[in-house]
Amino acid sequence: MVKSILSSMTLLLLIATLGFTRAGTGDYKVVTVRKGENIDKLAQRYLKSTRFKSDLLRYNHLKASQIRPGLRIKIPYSISKEMAAKVKFLKGIVYRKTRNAPWRTIRRSGSILLQNDTIKTGRNGMLELRFEDGSDLKIFKNSSISLQEYKYSKSGRKVNIRIHKGGLFANVSKLKKGSRFHVSTVSAVVGVRGTSFYVSVSPRRVTKVEVYKGSVTVTASRKRIELLAGYETTVERGKQPRKPRKIKIPRKIQWLGR
Repeated sequence: MVKSILSSMTLLLLIATLGFTRAGTGDYKVVTVRKGENIDKLAQRYLKSTRFKSDLLRYNHLKASQIRPGLRIKIPYSISKEMAAKVKFLKGIVYRKTRNAPWRTIRRSGSILLQNDTIKTGRNGMLELRFEDGSDLKIFKNSSISLQEYKYSKSGRKVNIRIHKGGLFANVSKLKKGSRFHVSTVSAVVGVRGTSFYVSVSPRRVTKVEVYKGSVTVTASRKRIELLAGYETTVERGKQPRKPRKIKIPRKIQWLGR
């Protein structure tokens, strides 16, 4: 009886350990130190700020003097230049694809998404993201979105999000001079100035834009229009944006993530 209980406890401990290992998979990437590189050069090359170099050393249980060519070290995505956003809340089935890796299921809040990641939500899926600058993104069901670019620094930020299908709602914090926040689709480019807005792409590839706070510019077929709060427009592929009109049925957006 005692032997049976001990065997069961051992099995449960093994399962828990394996689960923890899998949960940590994908939280970092491994790089090899090149000739002439030290901790300062590694920080400049891989980290979103050089102030995180001490965190990088602690993460790898290293001292700066131990950095040498050929050494393999872990770069946590949480302090990496590649980090684009963090999952605030998710519901239903949500997938992500990173570069050449296969599609994987996002299973928990707090997961880190990288530049060039593509996100797909199922018919009951929904995802809320938080960017480092405080901007929030809500991706609705049956959507496919790519985080093509996210660069954030004291001098400004450059963001480009691509909607392949479905829709999103964004709360974008105020942009500094020199910053850029674009949402692009097959038929239009939406330029954001710090605002709340909705963008979607229909199965017929018609882009719809609604603005709830601030303003955006919508560009298509060499024509640009300004869309103010309370107004919407649509853009068919290969055509110019339609004249702005008042939003017929305002959306009530509930943010569930903290």
